[in-house]
Amino acid sequence: MLGKLLKYEIKATAMTFLVMYAAILGLAIFNMIFNQVKFNTGMFITMGVLVISFIALGIVTIIMAVQRFNKNLLGDEGYLMFTLPVNGSQIIISKLLITLMWMFCSSIVAILTFVILYNTYSDGHEIAKLISEIQLNWGEINAELISEINMSIYSFMAFLGGGGLLGLIEFILMIYAALTIAQLPAFSKHRGLCAFGIYVGIDVLFNNIIMTGLMALVGINQLEPRLLMIGGCGFMAIMSIILFVCTNFILNKHLNLE
Repeated sequence: MLGKLLKYEIKATAMTFLVMYAAILGLAIFNMIFNQVKFNTGMFITMGVLVISFIALGIVTIIMAVQRFNKNLLGDEGYLMFTLPVNGSQIIISKLLITLMWMFCSSIVAILTFVILYNTYSDGHEIAKLISEIQLNWGEINAELISEINMSIYSFMAFLGGGGLLGLIEFILMIYAALTIAQLPAFSKHRGLCAFGIYVGIDVLFNNIIMTGLMALVGINQLEPRLLMIGGCGFMAIMSIILFVCTNFILNKHLNLE
């Protein structure tokens, strides 16, 4: 059933993102063409629209995450969704995975756009030169990281990637938790405003108060960077689990569906 939920989410969101990806890559290509023909006005316009498009893409991704969760589960469609032979956890996971998928795809599009623009405003060989320099200095960078923080470059990149992924998961689950908590009877009058306030409260509680308290408790200045990174990833994982369990518990009660 989870596979069907994933297919449904992709089908419902694909058109919006694919159109935006095509527009962004198209703008980058047009910018390259305008640069080759020395059409400065066209270069300026496409670059400006490109920057605006990337900002819009980030905003749309967040809005889509909020809208899909709120409309499908907490609005009128919620009654239909909860009649399906699927539990709340599978629904949350499906929406979380698709949101992460589009964030990953957006990152790929951003990299491709950067490559196009970089080649546009360079002699066309700069990227190959940059890659060659990184390859030549890879061993030196690795040795320096081992010396400074007792981590290889591969471990360092793995922690950075894992930490980034866990941060995104925590961010999305905070949105889901805030929207779900705002459906409780106590917040029935101003659910949208309450959801925003709850999100801010969760963020402050988790990432400021609790994190600061734990840092003071363990003595952060005495920990080596590797332990700090492990602790940070572990903290985000635990917070994500708490948010997931909280959201799932409230959803399974089917409270206050509009």
